[in-house]
Amino acid sequence: MKRILPYLLLSAAIVLFSACSKSKSERLVGVWQFDKVKKRDFGMNSDLTDQYLNSSVKFNDDQTVSYYDSQTKIVEEGTWEFYSYETWDNNNDQSETVTDLYIFLLDTAINDYKQQVWKDINITSRKITTTVDQPDGSNYKYNLIRVEK
Repeated sequence: MKRILPYLLLSAAIVLFSACSKSKSERLVGVWQFDKVKKRDFGMNSDLTDQYLNSSVKFNDDQTVSYYDSQTKIVEEGTWEFYSYETWDNNNDQSETVTDLYIFLLDTAINDYKQQVWKDINITSRKITTTVDQPDGSNYKYNLIRVEK
C-alpha cells in the first residue's frame, strides 16, 4: 500500500494541474490594451507606444474581434483564428510548434478587410507578446496587458 500512495498522489496532482490550464483561445478572450509598441526597421528600433496609448483590442469567444484606435476614435471589427505549424531547428535537430494569430478587420475608411498576422504569439493570463511584420519589411513588437476578462 505504501508503494501505491506516491503514484496516487502524483496522478491526482497531474489531473489537478491539467484541469486548471486554459487553452490559448480561452486565455485570449477579453479586452487587451497596448502597453508597449516597438518598431524594428532594418536594425533600428523606434518606440511607438505613444501612438497606441489607450488603444485596445477585444477578443470574443465566438472568434470575433474589435479594435479601438484611441487617436482616430475608429472601431474596426472582424474575426480571429489561430494557425499552428511545426518549425525545424537544424542546430538542435528538433521541431517546435509555433502558433500565429490571424486577425481580419473591416477597414471602414476604405470598406475593405485587412489582415494582420500576430506571429509566434505568447499569451498569459495578463500579457500578450507578439511580432507583426509590416509590408515595408519592418516589424512591430506588441506587448499588451489584460484590462478586462
